[in-house]
Amino acid sequence: MVPAGRDPRSCLVQPFRASRPLYLHGTASRYGDLTIRRSDDGGRAWTEPKDERSGILGRGSFHGAPVPVLEHAGRLWRRVEERVNDLSW
Repeated sequence: MVPAGRDPRSCLVQPFRASRPLYLHGTASRYGDLTIRRSDDGGRAWTEPKDERSGILGRGSFHGAPVPVLEHAGRLWRRVEERVNDLSW
């Protein structure tokens, strides 16, 4: 995991490589939107998720942990949790 302190735009992100690009998958903030970023230069520059077309995968209150990213049937999968109310997980 990349600590949030290294990139103030992301929180609890996990780097992984799928084919050639490098990706960061995580949340925009603690319990925030679910995002994905892409780097084509080894991590020096990253895409900026602004909407659903540029890297926001889901809006809401998401949380993740350092779990593997799996490839199955041409798709990438990673477990995350979504908080659906303010009472509990």
